[in-house]
Amino acid sequence: MARRRSPRPPRTPAYRARSGSGQAIVTLTDSATKRRRDYWLGAFGSPGSRELYHRLIAAWEAGGRRLPDPDEFRPSRSARSGGASAGGAVWRRCGVRRPLRG
Repeated sequence: MARRRSPRPPRTPAYRARSGSGQAIVTLTDSATKRRRDYWLGAFGSPGSRELYHRLIAAWEAGGRRLPDPDEFRPSRSARSGGASAGGAVWRRCGVRRPLRG
């Protein structure tokens, strides 16, 4: 008689460093659509990026493991390192675009 295996409990996505950039990232998967999305959290190891990671995971779990709105979870300027110049340049790593000048 074959033994039954109990199902593995779902894992919490890892807080990890993106190689070469020094930025923290987490990849979440939507439970309904199975689509994956990367969320950039700021400088790896910073208190701000850790706090953003915990808020993001809490929102993801509370929403039934559905992807949260990425605009609600942007790193603050103090949590980011590098990527901006004095004129409010583009934050390419975080997906924030420069405002239009008119």
